[in-house]
Amino acid sequence: MQIPSLTNLVLSAVGLARPASVTDAPRPPAAGTPEAALPVAPAAPAATTTLRSLAAQYDVHEITPRQFGTLLQELQANAAIPAAELADLAQLRLALDAAGFDPDEPLDLVRFVEDRLRESDSGLLDMTQHAGQSPLRRQLAWLTKFDLLRHSEPLRASA
Repeated sequence: MQIPSLTNLVLSAVGLARPASVTDAPRPPAAGTPEAALPVAPAAPAATTTLRSLAAQYDVHEITPRQFGTLLQELQANAAIPAAELADLAQLRLALDAAGFDPDEPLDLVRFVEDRLRESDSGLLDMTQHAGQSPLRRQLAWLTKFDLLRHSEPLRASA
């Protein structure tokens, strides 16, 4: 009997499926094989381009829960972020529903997570987290990076 992972459960709860590129990703070659000597490709520039494009479209300081759900679907469809990050963000989408936000009313996601983090630091939330970084901190870090990407200029190669 196979038990679905927490990531799959969270993703399916918000209407997302794990992208094939994540679940079926090829494994790195074993050490000592000829394939292991091949150079490793840098991070996919397509993912960076996709993230920049999405950051230009979505403002995490003024976004509706419905728009945030659409952003998550686009991130997933383009395999723009790792499955673990997508799962953290899907949990955030569920938290918006649990908090009773109108799906079409804009809100500041960064402030929402910061407020939840303050409650967590006060001992009201996130009490079961072990030594690793809490989901709230990871969500805040991702939102902050996404917002920075929205406001930054792409690096240009010098001639």
